[in-house]
Amino acid sequence: MTYANSHRRCGVNHGQNFSAGSRIFVQGGIYDKFLDHFTEQTCAIEVGDPFLPHTYEEPQVSKTQFQRSMEYITSGRNDGATVHLGGKQ
Repeated sequence: MTYANSHRRCGVNHGQNFSAGSRIFVQGGIYDKFLDHFTEQTCAIEVGDPFLPHTYEEPQVSKTQFQRSMEYITSGRNDGATVHLGGKQ
């Protein structure tokens, strides 16, 4: 994964398969710059109707998958993680 496309690689499967694209290890010396770039690029992603050509991120595949995602966010917070973007219903 490269700096330029990291924001797209993390959400590429939309909860439809088991992969660890949500984990990124970033060298400490570039962390702040990386986080700023990642946030900016992620905010630009269009969420919506999967049949529209400009939409990149579709809704979760089911209510069960959505709830599972929210549980992971809660678990991370409980373990001391910081949610930088989103994480709310």
